[in-house]
Amino acid sequence: MPEAEHGTVLLAKRQTAGRGRLGRSFASPEGGLYLSLLLCRKEPPQQLLHLTPMVAVAVRRAIFDACGLWTDIKWINDLQVQGKKVCGILTELDGMGRIIVGIGINCHTTDFPAELDEIAASLHEFTSVDEECLLQALLCRLEELDEALCSQKEAWMAEYAAACITVGREVELVRG
Repeated sequence: MPEAEHGTVLLAKRQTAGRGRLGRSFASPEGGLYLSLLLCRKEPPQQLLHLTPMVAVAVRRAIFDACGLWTDIKWINDLQVQGKKVCGILTELDGMGRIIVGIGINCHTTDFPAELDEIAASLHEFTSVDEECLLQALLCRLEELDEALCSQKEAWMAEYAAACITVGREVELVRG
């Protein structure tokens, strides 16, 4: 939407073509909270490489605010509980130089594709979830992130590192 302004949020109950990093598919069945946030920042993209980790912190905080549950962050863009993915984040530029932040949270999802049964879960498996309350907490935390993006980067990145289960572990980086 070319006319969309900074801070515009699009919300969906399910997605039929959800996707993750590197063009991977993202299962988005009903029972989840899926949203895209438009950011029109003045900084060049190379100065915002910390955005995705900060989004992970914002979502993690929102889940705690609404559900009382702390999640782990799996580098760079997944949130997990007990080793199972409950949230995916995708940050990308659109063709107009704007940033689109996609967030998918499994709230009450029960019909994951068979290949995801061992690696995905819904928040309701671990705690009670009020999707409206979670949405409100998420929007507040994303607004907080937008205000802190360049002025409080170090504190947010320290929180990210403390919650990231990948820190200190060997990873394989695959490009292309």
